[in-house]
Amino acid sequence: MRPSAVAVSWVVPLAVALSVVGSRGASAQQPTPAAPAAAPSAAKESPAKNPFTSDAAAIAEGKRLFFKWNCYGCHGTQGGGGMGPSLIDTEWRYGGDDASVFETIKHGRPNGMPPWADKLTDEEIWKVMAYVRSLYKGDPAKIVW
Repeated sequence: MRPSAVAVSWVVPLAVALSVVGSRGASAQQPTPAAPAAAPSAAKESPAKNPFTSDAAAIAEGKRLFFKWNCYGCHGTQGGGGMGPSLIDTEWRYGGDDASVFETIKHGRPNGMPPWADKLTDEEIWKVMAYVRSLYKGDPAKIVW
């Protein structure tokens, strides 16, 4: 037998034996796995109210984003609607409160509204909403945000 064949002839059985013995003892010595960790902060709930309402800088940034992402293409340059619904009244198909509008922008809605979660951060969505709210022309008594 060659020297390398001799080495292999006892190394392989030894490795197999050690792996079998190690696997038997491992279950008795290893602690049980911990429960899965909590979801990362990215999955945290968004606030129910817009933190940027009436913030002039946020409204300006929201306006910039509204035009950058072509929201006016469907909702009009002043938010009065067109191919998409008006944003300056109290008529909202899926709810006009902040949480509902946020969900509409983030996840989209059937029959026209695309989801924006892959293009806008939560903060940017809130800022677009602050801008849209600043365009409101209706009765202040009907505001739900």
